[in-house]
Amino acid sequence: MKTSLIMLAAVAGSAGLTFGQARAQDAGPPLPPPPASQAPGAPTTAAPSAEALTGRAARAEERINAGVESGALTPAEAHRALEELANIRTQSTELATRDGGLNDTDRQFINDRLSQLHRGISWLKNNEAYSW
Repeated sequence: MKTSLIMLAAVAGSAGLTFGQARAQDAGPPLPPPPASQAPGAPTTAAPSAEALTGRAARAEERINAGVESGALTPAEAHRALEELANIRTQSTELATRDGGLNDTDRQFINDRLSQLHRGISWLKNNEAYSW
């Protein structure tokens, strides 16, 4: 095996190639760059409107209250989820007043926090063995 590698290196060296060049030639043509919409750091979807965020927050509150009424959430779990929702609403208001309104980045950030809250509510409702 060692002799084979030495002979391969000698052949590649005599042809004026390094191992990296030989590999790059075998890989085919380079791939084109991704479109701007798929570039690293580019948002994958448009940020939701402020009205959509308000609706998502209202639905989260309804889900929490319905979870308490049905017994799927304990009062302590509901309290903690409602506190998180209040924190999200406060942060949304602070971001809006700081910049004179929510920009795309702010709306996406708030949307991500609401998504995390919705996942947490679903998890709590469906995992009776664990609770806050």
